[in-house]
Amino acid sequence: MNDQGISGEVAGRGLSLNSLWAWAVRLVTAPKQFFSALAKEGGYATPILYALFWLYVSTVLELIIGRLRTSPVRLGWTAEIVWLVFGPFILLGMGFLVSAVLFVLWHLMGSKENYATAFRCWAVISPLAVLGAVLGLVPFLNALAFLYGVFLLIIASMETHKISPKKAWAVFGAIGVAFVILILATANIRSELERQGYLNQPGMPGGVPPFAGQEAGEPPSVENVANEIQRQIQEQMAKQGAPAPAAKKK
Repeated sequence: MNDQGISGEVAGRGLSLNSLWAWAVRLVTAPKQFFSALAKEGGYATPILYALFWLYVSTVLELIIGRLRTSPVRLGWTAEIVWLVFGPFILLGMGFLVSAVLFVLWHLMGSKENYATAFRCWAVISPLAVLGAVLGLVPFLNALAFLYGVFLLIIASMETHKISPKKAWAVFGAIGVAFVILILATANIRSELERQGYLNQPGMPGGVPPFAGQEAGEPPSVENVANEIQRQIQEQMAKQGAPAPAAKKK
């Protein structure tokens, strides 16, 4: 295996069925060599198709895992199928925005590379979306995929953009630390809600009390949630002596 990737292919150029998997493996096993040999030219078609492939795989896995994992509110098959069709394209659009932010950061750090190179760096990291989807089986565990992505951006900063290690670790390290603090704060809030009995109450999926019309052990539908909101409004207005709105007839 050489610095040009698998079978002599330059990473980020000449997309094929083999390179879809080969680049992802090389990204994990030899990230320094991968980003050092990353093609900086060749248009947008290759990185777009590469990112779409991995975003589609991650979307499918997320939907499957979402069916296996209890959820407070489930939108149903229709919304999930719509997301399966359009979700990867929406995520790709977000990737262009993230790449723009990375482009600005790298230029402030001293990079001379263009936006296309920044987008390629984002696109080749897209296999981590699959890792994040799988780790999503356990709450907060998918944060590890994000942190590994930050590490890969540090490598890309040094190898592709020729930024000094000290500067790369300082900027993206700060981003990683901020993310860890956010995760710890979120986990602490969740723990406090569990301690107070708002989450994970026996017989309540996802810690949400059963609504009217909801089967035991099943997540509530959007209609159950809407009916519960209306019921609570009626009770509150009755306590205040105001006439409550009539319940919606089925």
